[in-house]
Amino acid sequence: MTRGRYIGIDLAITGPHRAAVMEADGTFVGKSFSFDRSFEGFNYLLKRATPQDDPTCKLIFVLVPTSKTWIPLCSFLTQRGYAVFSVTAQKAAALRKYYNKHTKSDRIDAQVLAKLPLIDRENLNELWLPDSVTGALKGYCKQRDKIVMGIGDRKRRIQAHFTCANPKLMEAFGEDKFTAVSVAFLRSFVDPFKVKRFGLEKLTQFLKKHSHGRIRSELPQEIFQACVDTTRIYEQAKAQGQLPFDFQQVQDEINIDLDLIEYEEKKVTLLDQKIAELYEKVDPLKALQSLRGFGPVISANIMGIVGYFPRFPNVRAYQCFSGGVPKKRQSSDRDKKGLPITKAGPRLLKKSYHMAAETSRKYDVEDAAFYNRLIKRGLHHNQAITAIARRLAARSYAVMKRVQEAQQGLRDNNTVPFQLRDLDGHPITSEQARQIVRDKYPSKRKPNKKKEERTQAQVISRQSLNSSNMRYGQPLLVGDLLKDISTPNARQAENIFT
Repeated sequence: MTRGRYIGIDLAITGPHRAAVMEADGTFVGKSFSFDRSFEGFNYLLKRATPQDDPTCKLIFVLVPTSKTWIPLCSFLTQRGYAVFSVTAQKAAALRKYYNKHTKSDRIDAQVLAKLPLIDRENLNELWLPDSVTGALKGYCKQRDKIVMGIGDRKRRIQAHFTCANPKLMEAFGEDKFTAVSVAFLRSFVDPFKVKRFGLEKLTQFLKKHSHGRIRSELPQEIFQACVDTTRIYEQAKAQGQLPFDFQQVQDEINIDLDLIEYEEKKVTLLDQKIAELYEKVDPLKALQSLRGFGPVISANIMGIVGYFPRFPNVRAYQCFSGGVPKKRQSSDRDKKGLPITKAGPRLLKKSYHMAAETSRKYDVEDAAFYNRLIKRGLHHNQAITAIARRLAARSYAVMKRVQEAQQGLRDNNTVPFQLRDLDGHPITSEQARQIVRDKYPSKRKPNKKKEERTQAQVISRQSLNSSNMRYGQPLLVGDLLKDISTPNARQAENIFT
């Protein structure tokens, strides 16, 4: 007679693991035992878990994925055909408190995990191990995201320094705070007294040199004025030797951060190349990128974390895995609304769907209409974006499940990428979708008029120079100058600046 056993395993990072073996009727087999994190230790686990009178006994292992220490053990067990289920640390901790509120030990944790298949079998997730390509893609994507977040932290730290050392400087640079010209300035001129001694004329030459002549005409004056204003604030304190900080120390700290940013940006470029190569292998059709908002970075993040979409039984299970699902509190005929989301799911996966939602609401007619409807109901922008992210999770699941099942021969290979449609269900192009969104569902955020005017002026200026086959920094012939002045683009640029 074939019977089953449930084995709860409390994983350890540095010490030995502990296991508790339980029969299918709920009785434990002996005491819990520890086993080493080695090949001999894993074999010892199987020997203790398998009954001597029934070598064919079905063994089901339950554990909480801790750090990365679960990977060797799960790889060992799955390769030998055993089922391994994973549970969240929150669920295991809640059940442990129910059974023993005042005591926590490895033995109790292992016993609680062994009992979970009898208590909550339908909500247990069978553990899935990715292949080497998907695992490498996930690792590169997580490392890239960590580096990018670090770069953002360094830039915010540099801006924080200038709120003290030169309060109005970053405002003068506007949105171009970390371009080549601004970085060159930050590396040398943290001290506003140095800029004042340098003078406006030399400052203008310095900025033009590092920007190849392409800067706003008013930028040198704005920077110089900001520095002069700061010297008036600190002039008396500096004369009395009572400055609350040292400009040279701030300069050294900023230069170190700028060096690290430069180094990290090179590593991001290298990671982008590796990620692109691996993404081609896991999604050769680039089916995920057919959805609006799913660029190369976001698509790689999702494919690296999820891997094989059909491993989720339905779209609801995948939405719960990807996060963004609201909590529910219902009793009798009452169903409480407006509850917060569970915040469950991998952080990078949730972040990727939220970033995609910000773009999708501007280029997908259905998402734009949905966003507009939620905003009119009084929801905050972030709440509406979370709802769209949940829709995108369902949409990406439907697309990738069809594609991956077709690649495995589980369905006809006639799947098509995602198709944009209007509200009547008719297929449309991305340009048509963008135009419909602009006409019917304009963005609720105020546009940056100064940025749009500056961008438009730069485009017109380049078009004017291209018409005369000239480049920045070269003298302009009189005939070409008259030709450019007579063009509509030049007259339009003149109107903008006036």
